[in-house]
Amino acid sequence: MGEGKSSVIVQIVAVHLADGTRLVCVIVAKPQSKQMRHMLVTKLGGLLDRQVHFLPFSRSVIMDHQKLELIRNMLQSCMTNGGVLMIQPEEVLSFKLMGLELVGTNTTGRSDAALGKGMVRLQQYVEDHSRYIIDESDENFSVKFELVYTIGMQKAIDMSPERWIIIQEVLGLINSYASEAMHQHPDGILRAPGRNGQFPLLRFLRVAAADSLLQSVARHIRDKGIHGLALAHQSSQVRQIVFKYITQVGMDEDDVRLGETGRHGFFSDKIRNVLYLLKGLFVGGVLAFAFGQKRWRVNYGIAKRSLPTMLAVPYRAKDSPAPRSEFSHPDIVIVLTCLSHYYGGLSEEALDTAFEQLGRSDQGSMAYGDWVKESPSLEQVYHQLAGVNLKDRAQCVARVYPALRQTKTVVDFYLRTVVFPQEMVEFPKKLSASGWDLARPKRHPITGFSGTCDSKLVLPIEVEHIDLPE
Repeated sequence: MGEGKSSVIVQIVAVHLADGTRLVCVIVAKPQSKQMRHMLVTKLGGLLDRQVHFLPFSRSVIMDHQKLELIRNMLQSCMTNGGVLMIQPEEVLSFKLMGLELVGTNTTGRSDAALGKGMVRLQQYVEDHSRYIIDESDENFSVKFELVYTIGMQKAIDMSPERWIIIQEVLGLINSYASEAMHQHPDGILRAPGRNGQFPLLRFLRVAAADSLLQSVARHIRDKGIHGLALAHQSSQVRQIVFKYITQVGMDEDDVRLGETGRHGFFSDKIRNVLYLLKGLFVGGVLAFAFGQKRWRVNYGIAKRSLPTMLAVPYRAKDSPAPRSEFSHPDIVIVLTCLSHYYGGLSEEALDTAFEQLGRSDQGSMAYGDWVKESPSLEQVYHQLAGVNLKDRAQCVARVYPALRQTKTVVDFYLRTVVFPQEMVEFPKKLSASGWDLARPKRHPITGFSGTCDSKLVLPIEVEHIDLPE
């Protein structure tokens, strides 16, 4: 690192290979694109009089035959004149996926099979004539880098709204048993102090501490049940089967048969879905991942960006959200979104919306009573919903909202009634491509440069890692 890989070597290799018989493509990730653009233009364009081309492309581009012809002519001119094409990996993959989308589906409202076939042919032309030079190849080849094209009409995810209600209840149990686990493992759990009713900042530092805490939560579910899984009146055998299922990777066949033929047919399809969800949270590692490997405002958080969303999104660094990335696993999204709102609290606009939803609810007074129980700093005069005058803005902002903004029951209500019903949707089909698609075998080889060798064991199968001599 820092030895001129991007500023010197990539430039020399690109000029040498751009001999008029190959389309030389310098592929660089978005964070380094501005610097690489400046170096290519000043060195290749300014000193050597070589043309540097760019192809900004995304799904927002409305393609037609005229634009396709312009792109084809530009690529051919770049190759024959010895130019260099600088492009980002998501632009390469986006062009590929759009062609497949236009060929294979009519659900987008702008599908054109002839245009799609033309894009596929141009993609094949590029693969036959291109010579890829990939800067920071360890990052661009990572399987974590994935581009997804969703297809079809949105629909609610499976098990909604029970899915997020159960997860919110599990998070509440984690908070309840965190103190006990901290006494057993003082150095294994980080828990910031917080007032009653608030979900404190919580992190798993040791695997043993995390396992102990999650086992305590699982035992609570076994003994008392959870939303959608009433176990209090079930036999000890059924409760033990449930406990083993949500805390162990496998189960004995005898336990499975006993559960399926248990009293009153307990293990119905609806119960199985709840068990699948809990198994993913505990055994599947969703909770351990969220509390152990992700840090709020460093790896995830709520962000204001060009594509607005109220869900948690990945962060590149401290307070630096990724502009377009999203978490793909729905349970991870729900957990991290809950934690982001627990830690950061609700904004004034969010609380306005929560009170509006409360006013529309038939059980608004009862729900507000739950808010009051978990908000000890709320003044007595506002303990009845009728005592809150939402039209008195100064009163709400100064005396009501500060006591409610980080109360877990308030946040849960807002997420259940506003955020998750609106944001937690899925599509019937999708097209996806990852960094490994950049390494597909082509006529010409691929050259990648990286300042580290940490990822050499997870490189694409077609890519061979070569260490430079000391």
